[in-house]
Amino acid sequence: MSARETLDERARDAAHRSESGLSEAHGALPSTRLASVVGLDSSGRLLVVLEGDALQRALPALCATEDEISPKDTVAVTFVQADEARPVVIGKLRTPRFVETSEAGAKADDVVLEAGRQLVLRCGKSSLILTRAGKLLLRGAYVSTHSSGVNRIKGASVQIN
Repeated sequence: MSARETLDERARDAAHRSESGLSEAHGALPSTRLASVVGLDSSGRLLVVLEGDALQRALPALCATEDEISPKDTVAVTFVQADEARPVVIGKLRTPRFVETSEAGAKADDVVLEAGRQLVLRCGKSSLILTRAGKLLLRGAYVSTHSSGVNRIKGASVQIN
């Protein structure tokens, strides 16, 4: 490749970066990388080691996910201004759970949601909380039950008001 062709190629690349909103200072957008969580720093930020880092440097990372993250978890990270020394955790890698259906697009007979400590469903002022200890907490500004059959309340003791 001649020097003239190299200059033309660089000019095309610069024009493409300008059109797409990328600047020379930031270069190409970084790809998402995987990292291992190794703990917390003194400020409470996650410490991560990027996969493939031969030096195994623990980098403080910002966290942009509500996932519960623990040491030894594998996480997906991106970077502030394409700087690999400034990772941002964007999610935790999990083993996927698939619900089998009888045919494509059909509704599953059973859908199972599992949580380790508690499961919370919340919408506005109402919530349903299931705890590991077996408690079911139902809260709402207005609670109504309807039944086409018997509406039964059972318990070791039942308190109303």
